[in-house]
Parts: sequence; C-alpha cells; structure tokens
Amino acid sequence: MNEEIKKALEICIEDESCEGCFYVDDHDCNEHLKSAVLRLIISQEKTIAYLQDMNNKLAEELQNSMELLGNYKSKEDDDGN
Repeated sequence: MNEEIKKALEICIEDESCEGCFYVDDHDCNEHLKSAVLRLIISQEKTIAYLQDMNNKLAEELQNSMELLGNYKSKEDDDGN
C-alpha cells in the first residue's frame, strides 16, 4: 500500500492526468489521498519511535555487557591470569 500511495502522490504532483493513479476511479480522490498519506506518516512515525526505543535499549544492554566484560578482564588481571 505504501508504494501505491507514493505513486499516486507522485502522479498527482507531476501529472494531473491521473493516469495510473490508484485513486483514479474515486471522485473524491484528493481527500482520500491526503488521508492515506496522513495514515502513512503516522504509521512511519510510530515505527521510527519504536525502533529508536529498541536502539536505546540495545545500546544500554551493550554498554552493560561491555562493563561486565571490563570487570571480568580486570578481575583476571588482578588474579594474575
């Protein structure tokens, strides 16, 4: 659906003939296209927020693992290994 929305928007901007547009048979195509674009943007914003959250959690886990590894290496060095 994302590709269809992008193509329809591109056609609407570049070529007002509506040829090849997903919404061509819709008598209220501009309103439906605007609505579809808004839903797509909102969906992508949610995906971005989720991925940023996951990235932050993974970065924190990596930092904790690196600290544990550093502590383990320090203990080995202290023990003379």
